Amino acid sequence: LDFLPTMGVTGKHRNIYFSLGYCGHGVAMSNYAGSVLADLICGRDTNRSRLFFVGRKPIPVPPEPFRWLLGQGYRRLLQVQDWWEGRGT
Repeated sequence: LDFLPTMGVTGKHRNIYFSLGYCGHGVAMSNYAGSVLADLICGRDTNRSRLFFVGRKPIPVPPEPFRWLLGQGYRRLLQVQDWWEGRGT
């Protein structure tokens, strides 16, 4: 939602590292994210990793089952939009 990929650490044991959401950012941002994730995995506190996380607040995501309901509603909205735009062809 803020036009930047999301990356970080999650899991019960803080052992799941992720980086996702490169829509429109492609290769350049994925290379940068790889170096940031390498810093996170190795436990290094670098300017590179601080630059990405400083000043960013996590985007609030509703809890389940609301998240599922919102996802399904958005999916249905896109299906209706496809139907509406394709009705004349």
